[in-house]
Amino acid sequence: MQANTRFFNSEKNIRSVIVTSAGPGEGKTTLAWNLAVAAASGGLRVMLIEADLRRPSLVERHGLDDNGGLVELLTEDRQIGDVAQRVQIGGSGNGHGPGLEMKVVTAGRNPTNPSGLIASDRMRALIARAEADHDLVILDTPPVPVCSDAIPLLREVGGVIVVSYLGRSTRDGVGALLSQLRHLDVHVLGLVANGAHRGDAYSYG
Repeated sequence: MQANTRFFNSEKNIRSVIVTSAGPGEGKTTLAWNLAVAAASGGLRVMLIEADLRRPSLVERHGLDDNGGLVELLTEDRQIGDVAQRVQIGGSGNGHGPGLEMKVVTAGRNPTNPSGLIASDRMRALIARAEADHDLVILDTPPVPVCSDAIPLLREVGGVIVVSYLGRSTRDGVGALLSQLRHLDVHVLGLVANGAHRGDAYSYG
C-alpha cells in the first residue's frame, strides 16, 4: 500500500482530513500514518492526530512516548505543543542539517466518555488551531459504521478518505458507508483499496 497526496489536487484548499473505514482491521491507521509521512516528505507541515480513542495503536506500533495525548488536551489545561511528538521521517536530502519531520498527537489515556470528548467544542477548537499552524491535519478515527465517535467531526474537516481492505470489505458495506457520508454532505476525497496486514482483532464498545 502506498500513500500519496493526490487526494489534495483539488480546487478546494484541503487543510484537514479524516481517515476512516467501513469496518475494523482494514488498515486505516496504516494509511493515515503513511499519508502523513508522504505529505511531510513533500515539505508540508503535517500533524497526525489519533482520534481513535477506543483502540489506539500508534504508541505501540511506532515506539512513541506514552506521556499524554488527545485525551489530556481535551480534559486538562494543556496545549498542543505539550503533547505533540516530533517524528523524524528522513534526511534533509543533502546530508546536512536536520531531516524532515511530522508532528503526532497520540490518543492518550483511556477515557470514560470517548464519544463526548470527540464531539466536544474543545475538539473542534483543537482542529481549528492545528489547521492554523499546519498545512495538513490528518485524523485517524474509528470505523464510522462500527462506532459513531467520528460523525460529529465529519463536517469539521476538509474531507474524508475511506479505507477498504481488498477481500475483506464487502461491496455493500463500503457502498453503505459512502452513501451515508454523502447523505451527511461530507466531502469524500477518495476510496483507498488497502492490503495491509490486519493485526489484532478490533473491539469497539
